[in-house]
Amino acid sequence: MHGRALDYGRMRRASALGALSAVLGLAASSACTDVRAGERAATRVEVIAAPASEPVGAQPARPADEPAPREPLPFAWPLPPGWRSETIPFPLGFAPSLPYRGLEELRFAPGMFDAASEQFWTYAFVWWLEGEVELDANRLNEELAAYFEGLSAAVEGSDFDAERAKVVSRLVAAPSDDSTRTHWRGTVSSYDPFATHARIELQLEVESFRCEVQDRTVALFRVSPRPSDDAVWTQLAAVRDSFRCSR
Repeated sequence: MHGRALDYGRMRRASALGALSAVLGLAASSACTDVRAGERAATRVEVIAAPASEPVGAQPARPADEPAPREPLPFAWPLPPGWRSETIPFPLGFAPSLPYRGLEELRFAPGMFDAASEQFWTYAFVWWLEGEVELDANRLNEELAAYFEGLSAAVEGSDFDAERAKVVSRLVAAPSDDSTRTHWRGTVSSYDPFATHARIELQLEVESFRCEVQDRTVALFRVSPRPSDDAVWTQLAAVRDSFRCSR
């Protein structure tokens, strides 16, 4: 992610969001097929500074279209075949009101940005938070509203009517057989800035637990507009279960 210059057409105003820019570029390159697609198409350019003459034994410069190597994650979370990932450090540029330190790690289903796919808006993400963080339904509902509203505004640009992206999150506590984890389940009435530019109703399942050895709190989110008995939730459960606190 570091060392790359990114140009996102109409979304160039969002480049100041730092690490989020990779997510926005991923979405833009996959989502829009209408007349706005030309405005949102992402062009990734990497500028590599190389000496005029390479010393003997020097490694060759990385090709311009090859992404920079990712830093290893502090936890283990395998990437399923065909899925895509992104890492964003806190504080999040598009949701600066979230008062955390740490990182967000995302897992996008192959059809995440395709409105015709059964995996549309199907993804999981982890908040890997420093210290012991006490989460409850009210706090999560407020933070998810700020999160999704900020994401929509960042993708759509400064001329977007933010009222269209107002979010209502309705998470409630959910029963669990695991006493080490706290669970919530509910819906988020949100907005899709990637493909349809219309309202979207998302189903969310969230659980929080401690990674004591690293003094981190984990909040693991699973998201999809599909009903709870749809096959995508089986996939999301497998993604959830593959998470481990240590590499």
